Amino acid sequence: MVVGSIICIETHKDEQTHPWVIGSVTEVLHDALVPGAAFDSAKDAVRLDKINVGDRVLEVLLYEALQPGSTTYTPSDLKLIVAGKAVRVTDVELVEARSFRGIAPANTLVSASRQRYKISDESLLEIRAEMPTESDDWEVEAVSQYRVRYGVEQWLLKWKGYGEDRNTWEPWGNLLAPAVVTEAQQVRAASLPTTMEGLSKVTLVALKAVLLERGLDASGGTKAVLFQRLLNAAP
Repeated sequence: MVVGSIICIETHKDEQTHPWVIGSVTEVLHDALVPGAAFDSAKDAVRLDKINVGDRVLEVLLYEALQPGSTTYTPSDLKLIVAGKAVRVTDVELVEARSFRGIAPANTLVSASRQRYKISDESLLEIRAEMPTESDDWEVEAVSQYRVRYGVEQWLLKWKGYGEDRNTWEPWGNLLAPAVVTEAQQVRAASLPTTMEGLSKVTLVALKAVLLERGLDASGGTKAVLFQRLLNAAP
């Protein structure tokens, strides 16, 4: 982290409005010489973890979100000392948006500039990957691959609006949309070989899952027996 870089900071677990904030580094990491003041909801814009003497800290100039959950910001006049351990993403990329005119709502940070900035899609994905929230809008574009790692099924997902380099492996529990579940089942079934010669590539986890999806008996027997059962049932 260098002076001028934009970072994303995770707020206190009891912060009610902002799960994270962004700011420009104005002073790099150093040891805190005095303890931080206790949070005061009447005057503090956001609640951060309390600073203790000797903690590694840095000073940031906060950016103000136009509203909670917004990814559009304006620079503020508010400088804060934050714990280095609360920094979750460094080098956040901001892109210029249209300028802001009018009076800022009450109880918000006082903006030093009315220029608006948006968090780039790439940086926003990185932030959400580090600190996902229930309000995050993730949309699966495609289910690309299937694998089993340490007995856990995973699917490689392509996220709409992001490049292939941002694909992520996700477990079954993260496949919430019915269309995604159906596609994941199809990708898993397609990963199985069609002859006994490919038996070595079959995992017991995948084999039993496909048998159950097709209404077949997945209990008992060796992997070879279960795989033969699947082959015999193939249309």
